[in-house]
Amino acid sequence: MCFKGFVCELNDNRVSPEACLACSHERQVTGRNTCHFPPPIIAGIVESNRPRDLMGYSATELIGCHRRVALKEQVDYWVKPSQAYWAFRGQLGHAIVESHSGNGHRVIAEERFYAEVAGMLITGKPDVIYPDDRLLVDYKTTKSVPKDRKRYACPECGAILRENQWNARAGTTLTCDCGQSYRAGTELKPQILPPQPYDTHVQQLNVYAWLLAENDILVERAQVVYLDMSEPYPVSVELWPLRRTQTFIEERLTALMDRDPQTGLPVGVWDDADANWRCRYCEVLDACERSRAEETLAQGRRLLRGEEGDGEI
Repeated sequence: MCFKGFVCELNDNRVSPEACLACSHERQVTGRNTCHFPPPIIAGIVESNRPRDLMGYSATELIGCHRRVALKEQVDYWVKPSQAYWAFRGQLGHAIVESHSGNGHRVIAEERFYAEVAGMLITGKPDVIYPDDRLLVDYKTTKSVPKDRKRYACPECGAILRENQWNARAGTTLTCDCGQSYRAGTELKPQILPPQPYDTHVQQLNVYAWLLAENDILVERAQVVYLDMSEPYPVSVELWPLRRTQTFIEERLTALMDRDPQTGLPVGVWDDADANWRCRYCEVLDACERSRAEETLAQGRRLLRGEEGDGEI
């Protein structure tokens, strides 16, 4: 099962990659650019959806939605270019990386590495490694670079009540487990912290660092360079002890391989408020929604037959 082609942006028809490329070229050269996706972008999306000829999982698949990974193994799928663009956009900076000669410094750029965990192959392709400086760098396109973080902590016990890049709305009540409550803006003001890399990027770079160590390349520092429309913005990434990273990989691999016996699918991200935005751009969203509806229906039937305990549908 694999990527079969595109759902046309103009009429929702399913078309082959070749037909979509031909149409895109014709619209560009004739000036009828009602689709807005030029041939190089279409070709890049096609290339990014080609299956790897190996039995294993990438760092991105380990930390992403496991249900998406499993469904892409099980079903044929078509996707709108606009739906796939957000994932492909991250590769646009790779051309910059590939052209980087190091300017006299030894570099390893866009090389894929492999290692085995519990009999399964794990793979990843870091953007740039400076082996002599033991530095790992990855480039990420983003709508806006990370902002300063606002941390609200309980003055009584020091517990963190809220921390993200936004100020709490003035007058919002923040309540601590110790029983104390404070109004944001008047009784409690935030501590301003420097920008932090996004959690998934921290996880990805730590998997990369582990992969490199398994291939006898040690790095001691890591950095994400965020690219938005105004500037590049480098942010340091904390590297975990390698044993901790291997445990993380093993846990993620176990979660990915833990499949429901009825559907053959692992748990997805729809119940994760910080990750379920990805569902809007998922290539196999239709198949996922169908399987979820079937699971809910089957669970309801089992409950009616008394085959399960007091669970919720």
